[in-house]
Amino acid sequence: MTEKNHEGSSASADEPVVQLLSAQFDAVVALANEIPDADWDRETDLPGWTVQDCFSHMIGVERQMLGLGEDSPPVAHLAHVDDDFSAMVEAPVELRRNHTPTQIRAELAETLANRRQALEELGPDGFDAESWTPAGPGTYRDFMLIRVFDLWMHEQDVRHGLDLPGHLTGPVVESVLRHNVAKALPMIVGKRAAAPAGATVVVNLTGPTEATFAVEVREVSGKKRASLADSTPHAPTTSIHIDVDTFMRLCGGRVDTEAAIGANPTAVSFVGDDVLGRAIVNTLSFTP
Repeated sequence: MTEKNHEGSSASADEPVVQLLSAQFDAVVALANEIPDADWDRETDLPGWTVQDCFSHMIGVERQMLGLGEDSPPVAHLAHVDDDFSAMVEAPVELRRNHTPTQIRAELAETLANRRQALEELGPDGFDAESWTPAGPGTYRDFMLIRVFDLWMHEQDVRHGLDLPGHLTGPVVESVLRHNVAKALPMIVGKRAAAPAGATVVVNLTGPTEATFAVEVREVSGKKRASLADSTPHAPTTSIHIDVDTFMRLCGGRVDTEAAIGANPTAVSFVGDDVLGRAIVNTLSFTP
């Protein structure tokens, strides 16, 4: 028997995106509990942000999703805050800069528990509803899939700051690749890298999670269109081979291509048109 929320829709504990968010909430809380207090001020790849700042950001966004307001301290004095968007993102981080790791752990656990409950009580109609998303108009379900992506990326920011690799396999990673990366690749290949009509591109991700994406560029009614291919071409214009961790750091703008290759010369390789391949890798960043 399913429970009913106050709007009369069935509760959504079995909704796939709720299960994904719940798993990611658990991963974030477990990571926060694992890190010694002395490491919370370690720097991350994000300008101006420490390990603690990443957790504070997660708290701030999820509190906003709960409709909870809080003070907005001045942030204009911070060098990495250079526009209205970065100021908005920075406010909940700055608000918690003097908090202890113990305080952040407690608030993180409480906030994510409340978010889990709210999501489980939201009926299917709520997830199907039209919604703003960072990627443009969509449904609330689309928005929550982006929240999975954002939370996982910031978990990885923390892990890289501490040289603590992990959570590079499993349903959350598969969701990020399927729902976020796959949607962005045609735009990256066709527009940013300016692949010509007739080009085919294959991106092979290597472990711990392996995946293959194929993009084809066609001319349709006199306009160039890039889209995911139905099958992997036998002789693509270029093939990019890259490990999933490096790939996602490039997608998140956490590192540039030269730095990634400098740190690990085998991280990225090309077969075929390496000029096009490098143009694609150089323009992978698609997260704010």
